[in-house]
Amino acid sequence: MWRQDCCPICGSSGDRCDVATVRGIPARVGIVSRDRDEAVALPKGDLQLALCRRCGYVGNAAFDPSLLYFGPGYEASLHQSPTYRRFLDALADGLARRFGGPNKQVLEIGCGSGYFLERLVSAGFQAGIGIDPAAPRGRPRAGADVTYIPEPYDDRQRHIRADLVCCRHTLHAMVDPLAVVTQARGAVADTRGAVYLEVPNANDIFAQGAVWRLMYEYASYFTNHSLANLLRACECSVIEAGPCFEGGQYVSAIGEPAEQPAAKIDPPPAAFLASAEAFGRGLSATVQSWEVVVRGLLDEGRRVAIWGAGGRGLNFLTLVPSCREVKHIVDIGPQRQGGFVPESGQLIEAPESLIRQPPDTVIVTNATYLDEVRTQLADLGLEPELLTL
Repeated sequence: MWRQDCCPICGSSGDRCDVATVRGIPARVGIVSRDRDEAVALPKGDLQLALCRRCGYVGNAAFDPSLLYFGPGYEASLHQSPTYRRFLDALADGLARRFGGPNKQVLEIGCGSGYFLERLVSAGFQAGIGIDPAAPRGRPRAGADVTYIPEPYDDRQRHIRADLVCCRHTLHAMVDPLAVVTQARGAVADTRGAVYLEVPNANDIFAQGAVWRLMYEYASYFTNHSLANLLRACECSVIEAGPCFEGGQYVSAIGEPAEQPAAKIDPPPAAFLASAEAFGRGLSATVQSWEVVVRGLLDEGRRVAIWGAGGRGLNFLTLVPSCREVKHIVDIGPQRQGGFVPESGQLIEAPESLIRQPPDTVIVTNATYLDEVRTQLADLGLEPELLTL
């Protein structure tokens, strides 16, 4: 995260450029309260996105880590989706082929529920260690040689060594990404191992005008360019870096401990700077255009449902005022069903609930899963109009 005007990656203190401001979005997208009053009172926070012209890092200059919670009960995994699970399984198989084998250990920083870590072990690592405040307290699934440490990744785990260190969709929520990756690099310093990083793709967010993907939990946003710069700043050689997952929604990078001093920091492409600035200018118009759509549907008397109560869905429900009048919010995640939306207090239900009052229009908050949603609706005997963010 930004410290005053100092970039946390390259240390520059004179290259900050403010690109976008969003006020009052949910600060805890992985926590779903079963109590309506508690949900309404959950904290909100502001985003003030600032970009470093020297290395391309983007961070929330208004980030307050005290608003966040990642302990027991936090759940933001997506592996209930067949589409996402196929991605995870293919990724685990690929990493295990490259870095796994007998006597090889994998460490996952931010392991969440443990699905991906246990999949890595079954794919070819002998053992795995998962570190996360919300890590499972019980035993792993049968046959998985996995140890869970329900703590944040910090100096207490500095002694742990691994042949591969994975940090997926966790780095961007950490206050000091440079310190995290430096420690991860140290975990493989005595081996011929590697560090695998994966985060949401800032380049894709800006290019798509996807305001709904700006989460308060994200202290940082990276592109393949800035993620590579981060690895170099931690004395890693960048083996590869580029977009991944459906249409490049995420960006990943692999680094190895460098035998020689890493290459200097590369400035971001001019096209990325222009895209970020254009995103900031168009942000309000994007929100307003969806307010017109939702308001129009409701005024026409159409039954509207919103599919997806993860981070994108919660932002959509918060930022578009007319969404408060939508009566049907659904999600396939059992951990969200029966909970309530922050601030508005709307009930989150299972897709099967739509059978009682078939919707005329369903707004899908993540277009990646459109075909999946269409199939699930058809299985329920429903054929509503589908719109996607």
